[in-house]
Amino acid sequence: MNIVNTMLWMQRNAYEPTTIKKVAKLLRHLQRNTNTTNPEAVKLYIANKKCSNAFKESLIEAYDILMRSNNQQWNKSFYARYDKMPKIPVEEKLKDGTYSDDG
Repeated sequence: MNIVNTMLWMQRNAYEPTTIKKVAKLLRHLQRNTNTTNPEAVKLYIANKKCSNAFKESLIEAYDILMRSNNQQWNKSFYARYDKMPKIPVEEKLKDGTYSDDG
């Protein structure tokens, strides 16, 4: 399946340029690591990948766009994202001024 054709399909369907770029990057990742002509192989690769559910969901969504752009049906996997708890500074770091909010 051709990523360039998928990008053109996305452009014709009014996707944002940043979304098109991100989807192309994710599809290239899938193409390098699995057979993108086989939806079951893609699902198995994503299921076994050691990464967050959010990244798995992004891969599934990118592949879904590829399938829709080629008018193909498939049973899309579902990965639930979860919100991470924010880091709460300990009181000592707030008092002595060593806490920074930049990560």
